[in-house]
Amino acid sequence: EMLRSLVGSEMCIRDSSIYGDRLKLAGDSPEVGLTLRSVETGDEHFYPAADMLVNSGQRLCFVPGFAFGAGEWEAIVCTQFTPTYHLYKEPRYGTLTFTVI
Repeated sequence: EMLRSLVGSEMCIRDSSIYGDRLKLAGDSPEVGLTLRSVETGDEHFYPAADMLVNSGQRLCFVPGFAFGAGEWEAIVCTQFTPTYHLYKEPRYGTLTFTVI
């Protein structure tokens, strides 16, 4: 499974991290990046690789720049990364659903 967990510092303006495997945001597709989406409202926030504080195979760390509203959210990672650094031709996706109380 690509995504395992999301850990936030007060889940607001401070940094948040996603942990998993093969997460590194890499590739030339315009879709490559992290999208945070509210399941209830459809509100989306997109973060390209350049916005990551940490962009590694096991961790993505970023500053959301907004306060998460209560409810269900999805973190959608899109990447062409492979451990051999021979990028996939097509992007692949991983999704993690989490709840903000």
